[in-house]
Amino acid sequence: MDQLSEAQRAVFVLVYLEGFTLDQAAEMLDKAPGTVRTHLHRALKTLRSELAEVMAELD
Repeated sequence: MDQLSEAQRAVFVLVYLEGFTLDQAAEMLDKAPGTVRTHLHRALKTLRSELAEVMAELD
């Protein structure tokens, strides 16, 4: 999570850890839903990449 920007981290936490919808997160963060989707997409891409690196080190 340290690799994420503040906006990406906020969206990820709201949607995946707190269970809010994208529209609810957008309203809470005062951002357009499309912006929130972009932040979430980039956060997931970064986290997947980081997890792949960790898994490769374990092999």
